[in-house]
Formats: sequence, C-alpha cells, structure tokens
Amino acid sequence: MTLRAPERQARTYALINSGTSYGVILSAPIAYWAGHQWQLAWLVFAAIAAVATGWNSWVMPSAAARDAQGARHALNWRWLFQPRALPLFGGALLFGLTSAVYWTFAVDLVTGHASLASRGAQLFWLLLGIAGIIGGSAGDGVARLGLRTTFRIALIANAIACALLGLLANQSWAILISAVLFGSTFILITGLFGIWSVHVFQKRPSAGFGVTFFLISAGQLISPAIAGATADLIGMAWIFNLTAIATLAVIGFLPSVEIRRMSDANRSGQ
Repeated sequence: MTLRAPERQARTYALINSGTSYGVILSAPIAYWAGHQWQLAWLVFAAIAAVATGWNSWVMPSAAARDAQGARHALNWRWLFQPRALPLFGGALLFGLTSAVYWTFAVDLVTGHASLASRGAQLFWLLLGIAGIIGGSAGDGVARLGLRTTFRIALIANAIACALLGLLANQSWAILISAVLFGSTFILITGLFGIWSVHVFQKRPSAGFGVTFFLISAGQLISPAIAGATADLIGMAWIFNLTAIATLAVIGFLPSVEIRRMSDANRSGQ
C-alpha cells in the first residue's frame, strides 16, 4: 500500500502537518538554555530554519520532474475565488486571527497572574508542543467522523482553551488543561484546513492549499496588533474570552457536507 492510497493520504498529510509540534518542543529547551540571552535562541532558530530550507530544496522534485507528471492547469483568480472556496478562506482568516492571540499573549497573561513558576514559560511551551503531536490524528478523525464533525469538536475544544485563560488564568490546573487543549487542537485544525482545501481545489490542490495557509498567516499577522491595542481598553482576560467566541464562529464557515478522505475531491464536482 503506497502513501498515495486514498485511505492513507489524509493520515500522511496530518502527520506531516504535526511537525510544527516537534518544532515547539525543540524550542523550549533552547529557550531554557539561552535564558535571558534570548538573542542566542533566535540565532539557533535561524540556523535550524536555514538547514530545513536547504533540505527541502534538495529533496523536492525539480520543475522538469513536476512537468513530466502531466500538464499543469493554469492558475486563474476567478477559479481560485470560486463560491465553494469563500467559506474555506473566510474560516481560515478568522482562525488565523483567533489563534494568534493565544500564541502571542498566553504566557504574558498567565505570568501576569504569577501562575507560572520560574522558567515556567518554557515548560508551558513544552507541554503545548507535546500536546500538538495529538494533532497528527486529523486524518484518522476525518476518516472516522468526517471533516465537519471533527472540525466542530476541535474548534469547541480550542475555544475552551482560550476561555480557560480568560476566566481562570490564576489557576495552575486551568493553565495546564488550556495548554493541552490548544496545542492539540491547533495542529488538528490546521490539518483539517489542509484536507478541506484539497477537497475544494481538485485540479490545483497546492495553489488552494497555499492560499488557505496564507490567509491563516495573514490573520496571525494582523491579530496581535489589534488584540494588544484593545487589551489596553478592556483587559487581556476579556480579549481571550472574545477570542473563544470568535473561534466558535469559525463553525459557521464549515462545509455543509461531510468529507471523509482527501481523495473524495477527485470524485466530487468542483
């Protein structure tokens, strides 16, 4: 059975997507080692990024090899922003906006309540990264429950993670549960967005995938500035509570039909 077998495509993609968690796990001991000399940590991260870039450049097929696989469909903006893609893109942008709040301000919020011991921030990220490995189960969740159902469960859990910090950031148990919920569901949700994008964009899955994750990143770029400015008015705890509500709003963008494997896109109309 090859990795292209329909029953293994979603699982393989989800496992690849969970690589972010291993990066978060690796960053924690590096940050712990660097201590107050945070510049050293960033130098190490930059070196790792350079190695990863070089490795990917070496292993990816050349343009000639890709062309040999068959004709490529020309990219058309009208095709890219088809009606079926609008909920996907809207949900991706909104999730980028909400998830960035947690990534950017979670540690500041809990340390502001003196909820984390010395070096606790690094331990928080370590726990979050370990939990993210669970997100590699996205493919199995889609196969068993369907994409829409798995999405709903993950988004509700992600919203609970945000609400726990908004309401109980002074409680150690709430912080631990929040880190586990957010770490696992963030990776899971991004994996589900990838599977959804392949379902929508049959002829150019890489293009649809790229735009989807560009919008997630765009939301993550915009959100911290908005949240930081608003926090001065209403407080960071309320920012997390509003983020939880906005995360639940992503459910309104989900597809109306269940998707159980990435290869379903090859049989469904576009």
